[in-house]
Amino acid sequence: MRRFLNACIARLTAGMFAVAVMAMATTAVLSMVGCSSDSSDGPTSQYTNGVKIIGETLKEVNASENPVTKGVMTDAGYTTSVDVDWITFTQNGSANKAGSYSIKMLVAKNDTGAVREANVFITVDGFYTTKLVTIRQTAVGSKDPVINYMDERLMKEYLWMDEYNEKRETFNYSLKYDAFLEKSLLSLKTNIEDGGYNSDGSRYIFSTIQYLGTQSPYASTRAGASENGWGIELSSNVIGTGGNSVALPVTHVYPGSPADKAGMKRGAWLTHFNNAEITASNYADVWIEIMYGNPHSTSFKWETAFSNKSVTATIAPGSYKPNPVAEACILDLSAYPEFEGRKVGYLAYLSFEYEYRQELVDAFKMFKQAGVTDLVIDLTANGGGEVYTSVYLASMIIDESFVGTFYGDMRHHENNTVNGDVDMYIENETDDTPSIQLPHLGLQKVYFLTTQFNTASASEATIAGLDGLDIDVVVVGEEFTRGKNCGMDTETLKIGNGWYYFAPITFRIFNAKNWNDYADGIPSDLNIKTFYTEANVQANKLKDITFYYFPIPMDEWDNFYYNPALHAALADMIGKSAKTDDIFGLNSMGNNNGGAISSTRGGSAGQIEFLEPIVDMHKEMRGMYVTKESVEANREKHNN
Repeated sequence: MRRFLNACIARLTAGMFAVAVMAMATTAVLSMVGCSSDSSDGPTSQYTNGVKIIGETLKEVNASENPVTKGVMTDAGYTTSVDVDWITFTQNGSANKAGSYSIKMLVAKNDTGAVREANVFITVDGFYTTKLVTIRQTAVGSKDPVINYMDERLMKEYLWMDEYNEKRETFNYSLKYDAFLEKSLLSLKTNIEDGGYNSDGSRYIFSTIQYLGTQSPYASTRAGASENGWGIELSSNVIGTGGNSVALPVTHVYPGSPADKAGMKRGAWLTHFNNAEITASNYADVWIEIMYGNPHSTSFKWETAFSNKSVTATIAPGSYKPNPVAEACILDLSAYPEFEGRKVGYLAYLSFEYEYRQELVDAFKMFKQAGVTDLVIDLTANGGGEVYTSVYLASMIIDESFVGTFYGDMRHHENNTVNGDVDMYIENETDDTPSIQLPHLGLQKVYFLTTQFNTASASEATIAGLDGLDIDVVVVGEEFTRGKNCGMDTETLKIGNGWYYFAPITFRIFNAKNWNDYADGIPSDLNIKTFYTEANVQANKLKDITFYYFPIPMDEWDNFYYNPALHAALADMIGKSAKTDDIFGLNSMGNNNGGAISSTRGGSAGQIEFLEPIVDMHKEMRGMYVTKESVEANREKHNN
């Protein structure tokens, strides 16, 4: 105020007394002067009608009750107004002198079911009325039937429904259905198990909604429907080979697929795609394109395993069957007398797929007919899948006397009245119509090969489930598995003209001993990453180099020389340790199959760089699930 008086006195001493009096007496002249009561700089061009409004002029809020604050600077006292009853002023709605103010309002909860909007006005004494802010409030609910369907299920079934229902009013129902799901669930704090973290620290969620098109997805749901593509499964583990160059290791090539016909094998390293080198700047996009893009005729260049050769081929997409039973065989250990009298079965299993239950059963029928005494199940690339298929796998490993034994249960939220908890039992047949009879190997011990990034969900539930029955489970791999102990009740349905697949996280799975504490992963009994020394790697000791590369696929699944987890399991089977015992003589035999690892893999092994693994969102979102149909079929069988 003192600066204001001084400024006016200065004007008076300049001989402008009469003009100053008129300025103070008339609105028009006062508007021209525009002195602010607490401004040290006098009038400003940012003032309009005696007020400077701080910040945005459009404020969007969610459907819940919301406080809104607007900052203003005025040249005089003021009043505020709004022509709706759902906005009230709680502080500084008016003032009797110039100054800086924070005008506080309260926007009431929107129960109307529609978006609403209102303008708030301010009138400074002696000036015209000016719009202060427009407030737009969203509504709970949506005109999109897909969002309404998801919202209804999440309210009643989501594992963290308490917080979801508490915060529903804060969600933006005007978004597209997939964005609504992601943004709403990522805004919650209690659902950390629904998803994970990217390398940059941002979160992602497992719960998913997918548009399947206008054709019914039930046209071919059994007997393993064919797919159209190249037939390549890539490792999530990526290798830097020097400079800016990157290689994408091949985990599996489906038999009969176009890639198989072109000569590509497991253990190959892709270095070029679509006539371009794979580099640090494009490898993630290339990985996604090969795994889940639209396949087309294009060029691939890869290095073959254990040779100095590279292959370039143009591969067009074609039909093949993505059988998740990647390998099922009896290992040929006849050259090693320590294994005399043993029949070691080996199963490489990529995912627990309902459509390929018969192929899984056929593998165990072969094992039983061969009289296997030991079994190794390779889950290093298995991110999970359908829960009951994992129960059938466990059932076939152990003795028939376990049939009907409580195996574990799926536990939903206590207020979930839609699904309810589901008990699981060791089975003698599947719940298909007609059912498939399950063979039983009668084993008391089984080896599981695992990785920290790719062994998850239904894979972990199988390990935990057998452990809960006191089966001797030996986990061989990286230090821990992935750590996913919750799953989804999925539903596929038609909404409007389109078909949708919705899979929200709805349950946790427990074993027969009431244990499910593996959200941080199941620890390994034999940690492969401790089975080599840096000195031996640099000295090109073959055994150490193979363990150094784990979990990068190096050759065909059953080649135990170059499958280090399998190598370690076999050593343990005969009471030795692959960490100290070179049971296959790798360090003395040199490089097997021709060529040298060091020459074909970008110089010495120590020159490669293990890059951040790629998050396979497709597998993450199908890690552990059940369909409503399979739950009902199983309940009917067990009358629970």
